[in-house]
Amino acid sequence: MISGFVQGGCFDKALKLFREMEAENVKPNAVTMMGVLSACTKMKDLEFGRWIRSYIEQNGIKMDLTLSNAMLDMYVKC
Repeated sequence: MISGFVQGGCFDKALKLFREMEAENVKPNAVTMMGVLSACTKMKDLEFGRWIRSYIEQNGIKMDLTLSNAMLDMYVKC
């Protein structure tokens, strides 16, 4: 759903959905985090992107190559 919002250009809705998931204690996976990072990149929201990096580390989400590339892309473009 988050990736769909991002692909449709609804970046704010993607981030809002992620915040709602967090509030409901729904645990995201790497694919979810890639969508959230993509939304941060498109919105040029470096502060939230940094928070996402911390969230990934604190919640033990595996940083595979694709997620690492999404993180790098966010930092370069923000």
